[in-house]
This record gives sequence, structure tokens and C-alpha cells, in this order.
Amino acid sequence: MKVRVEPSECDGYVKCVRIAPSLFAMNNANVAVVLVEGDLTEEQLRLAKMAATMCPSKAIHLIE
Repeated sequence: MKVRVEPSECDGYVKCVRIAPSLFAMNNANVAVVLVEGDLTEEQLRLAKMAATMCPSKAIHLIE
């Protein structure tokens, strides 16, 4: 499973970075970006799901 951030949906709340700094960072436009390419490990998937759930703008999507 992979994770992605829809840039047009991200409002820059930074919750994803606080939850999973190894998976997400903020770019210069204050939009979250994914730091990991490819399939996630079990631990990364757990963190990605938590970040997706906590994202106020629902910009984080998990992809099979």
C-alpha cells in the first residue's frame, strides 16, 4: 500500500508531520509531501492511517 497527499486538499495543518515525521514534510508552499516512495512497511502504514484519520482536510489518501 502507498500513501499520497492531494496538494489541492492540503490546508497546512501539519498534523501529519507531527504524527509521522518520517513519512511527511511540509514544502515551501506549506503543503504536505510524502517522503517515502513505494509500498509502506507495516509500521509506516500504521502511521499513515493515523495521519489520514487525523488530517482535518482529508488530504491524505492510501492507495493499493
